[in-house]
Amino acid sequence: MGAYNWIAVDAQCPACGALARIRCQTHVASDYGGDSTGRFHDREYALGQKMAWWPPGHERFESELANEEACYSECGSCGADLCVVIRFRELVPEAVVSITREEDWPGGYSR
Repeated sequence: MGAYNWIAVDAQCPACGALARIRCQTHVASDYGGDSTGRFHDREYALGQKMAWWPPGHERFESELANEEACYSECGSCGADLCVVIRFRELVPEAVVSITREEDWPGGYSR
């Protein structure tokens, strides 16, 4: 199993309709290695919060500067399995691109 972190967002759940806390599992800026603050694993971040990662010049630094990721997610209100696409830029979870029930994700996104 790979290392992961969490992005917590407050958004409307497509399953129950509630405004809820949704925790999104991401592999961005995740590694079982780390620095003096600990491993880059199982940390929770909010949108706009810079993620801890290797310093510039490290061989892994450039791999995390800009991308989008479809994240396993769960509604904090109803427990529905969701897929949240998050846009990352320069180690910052910048925005939620989409939120979908996992069963409705194109291509059969499943755990």
